[in-house]
Amino acid sequence: MLGRSTARCAVAVCSAILIQIIAVQGLWAAPVTGERFRLPQPDGTWIDVRIWGDEFYGVTESLDGYTVVRDPDTRFLCYAAPTSDGDELRSTGVPVGSAAPDALGLVPHLRINQSAARAQ
Repeated sequence: MLGRSTARCAVAVCSAILIQIIAVQGLWAAPVTGERFRLPQPDGTWIDVRIWGDEFYGVTESLDGYTVVRDPDTRFLCYAAPTSDGDELRSTGVPVGSAAPDALGLVPHLRINQSAARAQ
């Protein structure tokens, strides 16, 4: 037979494990399919975008359909261009809304290669 303090300790451990299991289940991300979001720019402005994806791979587009990424140097959301192999999207360095993306030679709805997306 277990002593009272041992039984209390067992109940506390079981409760802690149960709480962690429940908390981890809440961390699983749900996919989004073109939902509209407002994202901040470093200068304090906000950009309206649509996002597709899940916790493994996602794509963000301006409302007029041009793919955008966060520039790693400036942290601005900038229009995206594909790498030469099509496996990644890189920042053009041109913040969303500061130039006409078609004048930059970009096309709407850019995506990386399917095999690269699956690998992510």
